[in-house]
Amino acid sequence: VNWLENGVSHCEWYGVKCKDNDSNTNSRSITVTVTDYTTNNKNNSTVDLLDIIVEPTALNLNGNFLKGPLPSTVGLLTQLTLLDLQKNSIIGNMPSEINFLTKLNSLWLNDNALSGVIPTLSNLTQLEIFIMSGNSFRGPISETILDFVYNCPNITM
Repeated sequence: VNWLENGVSHCEWYGVKCKDNDSNTNSRSITVTVTDYTTNNKNNSTVDLLDIIVEPTALNLNGNFLKGPLPSTVGLLTQLTLLDLQKNSIIGNMPSEINFLTKLNSLWLNDNALSGVIPTLSNLTQLEIFIMSGNSFRGPISETILDFVYNCPNITM
């Protein structure tokens, strides 16, 4: 695994695939597939992965055995239209900074260990798919979440 080498682009990492979707819009889709978990010294931390990825439009980390909390820096990925973090071991609260991802149309958080109250997501007006089942969210459901239930074509709670 060359994740720790200085000067190596994340697109050259073992198990990482970067694909330019459209040269006219400079959109970028990144899919990470870690296939050798024993040699990954980063311990599949969501913090480490999100700190190095620069402005993707789609980020698919589905089923990569990611552990730990979802960092607030996820809110810096403002070009995302798709964020797929399903089937990992992400713990703790959903960071309120997700609300900064105003271009999101697909958000997959299902089958993790997220908990606490779902933050206000009023800025996610483009959201068409919001899947968050298989977590341990608690507390009152805000009016913005109720708006999603009525306005989001595909929501699974």
